[in-house]
Amino acid sequence: MDLAWTEKPAFESLMSAVILANSVTMGLELDINWDGFFWINVFYLVFYIFEVVAKIKRQGRSFFTTTWNNLDFLLSFGCLADLLAIPAFNALVSAISGDASPHWSASSGVLSVLPVFRVLRVLRLYKLLTSFPALKKLVLGIAAAMHGTFWVIVLAFLVLYIFAILFTSLIGRGVVVNREDHHDAVQAFGSVAMSLYNMFKLMNDDQSVVMFTDSVWVRVMFMVAMVMLNWVMLATLTSVVTDNMNSHSVIVERQEMDRLRAENDKLRERRLTAIFREMDKDANGQVDCKEFHDTLGDTGLRSELQDAADLSTRDLVELFDYISQERQGGRVCLYEDFISKLKRESEPVRERTIFRVEEELRALERRINQQFSNLAKIMQQPIHERTLPATPQPELQLPRWEKKARDLAEQDEAETRRREIMLSELVEQALPGTPRAAKAKSPQSPLMGDAGL
Repeated sequence: MDLAWTEKPAFESLMSAVILANSVTMGLELDINWDGFFWINVFYLVFYIFEVVAKIKRQGRSFFTTTWNNLDFLLSFGCLADLLAIPAFNALVSAISGDASPHWSASSGVLSVLPVFRVLRVLRLYKLLTSFPALKKLVLGIAAAMHGTFWVIVLAFLVLYIFAILFTSLIGRGVVVNREDHHDAVQAFGSVAMSLYNMFKLMNDDQSVVMFTDSVWVRVMFMVAMVMLNWVMLATLTSVVTDNMNSHSVIVERQEMDRLRAENDKLRERRLTAIFREMDKDANGQVDCKEFHDTLGDTGLRSELQDAADLSTRDLVELFDYISQERQGGRVCLYEDFISKLKRESEPVRERTIFRVEEELRALERRINQQFSNLAKIMQQPIHERTLPATPQPELQLPRWEKKARDLAEQDEAETRRREIMLSELVEQALPGTPRAAKAKSPQSPLMGDAGL
């Protein structure tokens, strides 16, 4: 049985709708006392177990390699055990004891942990959030920001602890407050724990903890505490969370771009492989110069190659000339090598520059070998007969790829001019009043004379 549909978007959308409906039911179940919720939960549980079983049958052991699949499996079968095991156990105890309402039941034994799975059903909402790309990006950004806020929270706790000690020592012990406020000061700041709690409330802009302001020193202490806790620490926490979320968003966008680029590269590689196999007439795994130029001469195949490689004709000819090698009196290129180097051609470190350097080095090597060959011939002659040959000024020659690119450009221009001439002739014949159309309608025309005969 083919279960590939379990991985398709339609099935995932169906399960997301079930989770959304279940989340609404979970909220209503807490506020409304209705026995029908039991059967509704059974209906949802059947869906969840069906999803887990179908995916296990489809994926096999690889199903348990992801955290969410393991959690989904645990929640589904934990809820099933909660639904069946506890009533079955209570019924069994009642049957054995003969008491319809036994004092000892599963709710007071080991099985009492099973109802926890009802509460953990809320974790399915995370799967619902990840079904939407925008929400998933936001949730992952918040989760990533939490890693960066750890040390900010530690710093905030240390600052709170410092102020808690100061307020306990000065206000809780009655050093800076009036005697009539000493009892209230002990209740509010009499211990470090109570002072720490009130400082936390003050950091969250709870003004109810601001007391005993008749004393100048108390007012100064509260002002300093509010500046440090409410302004500095919260602003620092907000900035750290914002920076971490922005950094994570950039990372996620870069990963998405890399994923799309990898998919495009795979698609382009398949297209180029198919085109090169069509170019390779003798099916020897390589394309020679004639096969490549014949392909460029075919307008349709050349357009398809330009679109797949995202290069112009000039760039294709140049790239082929750089990558191809001399073999058996001609230049050939393995199309796997062509495709692999084409991937790196547009990277920041331009591979085409290296190709040009290699071509220049080969040309330099040929010139040096020619110079050594001439020198060896001179050294073999007697001393009195040695004459240095006149070194002619080398003519400026275009590279082979440049010549071929210019030839193709001239052919395209000639083809364009020919089409323009044909189009103008058709227009002149179709429109009345033109000299060519009048000549075609003249009775002295040989063609018309033959037609009249």
